[in-house]
Amino acid sequence: MDFELYGEDKNALVKFDPRTKFVVFAASLVVSANSYNVAALVIYSVVLCLMLFLCGKKANAVKAFLMLAFAVFLRFSMEHAGTGAPVIVTIVSCILMIFLFFFPMMLSFMILTQTTRINQFLSAFQAIHLPTAVIIPIAVMFRFIPTVRDEWNGIRKATSPHSFTLCS
Repeated sequence: MDFELYGEDKNALVKFDPRTKFVVFAASLVVSANSYNVAALVIYSVVLCLMLFLCGKKANAVKAFLMLAFAVFLRFSMEHAGTGAPVIVTIVSCILMIFLFFFPMMLSFMILTQTTRINQFLSAFQAIHLPTAVIIPIAVMFRFIPTVRDEWNGIRKATSPHSFTLCS
């Protein structure tokens, strides 16, 4: 079992409180849903990449930043291309915009799940006296996501063409 999926911040340069991470996640939902400016989304995403880096997930932060930079470069290249197949340019631009709108949500969720242990999450929200009826379902959801990821990786490995062996 890969314990990194259950949240670990031992390599963190800055240890953010789980409540702060949850507020950042909620802010990401609001920014993604209400932002019509690509520059604002990109700036917010870069800040989230920096936060992920500070939380100790340096490789993931660099990968996320490179994905963001590539998507922004591709979007503006397509926008200023002018000539070519307009339908393909429009479709790719739409896909890139959808990616840019969902990227802050995905990145903040990654920060929340990969750098917060369940016991930290539970104790932080019990400290602000949230009802147990609110805390437990959220904790179960966070606990369930890494399990789905483990199962998905197992299924993918089992169905890959290289995993089949011929019996003699």
